[in-house]
Amino acid sequence: NKPINYTVRLGEVPSDSPEDNGEEPSVSEAPAEDLILGAQLTPLNRELRTKYRIASTAAGLLVTAIDPTGTLARVGVRPGDVIRQVNQVAIEKVIDFKREVDKAIAAKRDAVLIRVQRGNAAQFVTVLLEGAN
Repeated sequence: NKPINYTVRLGEVPSDSPEDNGEEPSVSEAPAEDLILGAQLTPLNRELRTKYRIASTAAGLLVTAIDPTGTLARVGVRPGDVIRQVNQVAIEKVIDFKREVDKAIAAKRDAVLIRVQRGNAAQFVTVLLEGAN
C-alpha cells in the first residue's frame, strides 16, 4: 500500500450552523486538502460541546465538515458526529487520528475500526483504507 499524506487545518465552526436553530447538521463540503478520510475534524472544546450539545465528559474529534463522496461519509459519518476511537485507541487530537490511520496503513491493514458517537448512541464503523481520501 502507498502512504497517504494529509494536510489538516483546524478552525472554528461558523456560528450560523444548523445546530443553532435545532436542525440536524447537514453534509457540508470542505476543500479536499483539509480532509482526513474525507472529513474535517476539530478537537472538542467547551464552545463546540455547547453548540453541538455534547456531554462535557465526551472526548474525541468533532466532524465539522464532510465530503459526501469521501471514505467516512460512505460509512455513514456526518457533521456533528464525534470520533472517539480509532482501532480501540482513544482519540482527542487530529494528530492522534492521523497517527492511528498511518499505523494501520504501515501495517498493510485494509481497514480501521472507528468508534463514532452521535447524540447518546455510539457505534463502531469499519473504514476501508484502500483509495482513502
